[in-house]
Amino acid sequence: KWGEAVCGAKERGDLRCAFILLCFPSVRSNFGGGLSLDQNAEKRHALKTLKRAGLNRCFIGVESSSSTQLARYEKKHTVAEEKVALWILDEVGIVPELGFIMFDPWVTKRELWENLDFLREMNLIGNLSNPFHQLRAQVNTPMYERLAESGLLKKESYDPDWLTFEWEYKFEETRKIIAFAKQFESGLIFLEDFLKRIYRSN
Repeated sequence: KWGEAVCGAKERGDLRCAFILLCFPSVRSNFGGGLSLDQNAEKRHALKTLKRAGLNRCFIGVESSSSTQLARYEKKHTVAEEKVALWILDEVGIVPELGFIMFDPWVTKRELWENLDFLREMNLIGNLSNPFHQLRAQVNTPMYERLAESGLLKKESYDPDWLTFEWEYKFEETRKIIAFAKQFESGLIFLEDFLKRIYRSN
């Protein structure tokens, strides 16, 4: 309803037409596999209204496109629902920025391939907010407890600024893949900082 309110304010001249919106929907706020056609039609209509109100981009917490990884994260949506939710955004004309937790302590090579295959199929590799994002082990959470019980938690690595701990990867094969990815990420960060310094000096 607030999308309709923004549209009305623009039409009355109370808001500038250039006014834009930011939105952080979940997968199921766009589409629910267990909902009726009418319920999903209402969701699509709401997105179209938000588009008219000035929503051009949104951040959507997909987190993973591997069903086993989604289960570990205790996400309620499915990979099939992700696909439909993202197709709807594309149809409406809203560009998604995907929240993805690509790396976690138990991630397997198969799960990494499932994520990459999904992103290629959906043509969304360039839409990841951070392709190298890894799980945060925050204190007093179920994931923290599971890590502590598994012996993967580095108990001396507590970061009081982020309230998190570091951890080890369970599988050596994926640990090597991720070490290479993080090394590549460090090079990108260095390049980004270097270009920023050049830009600011001119």
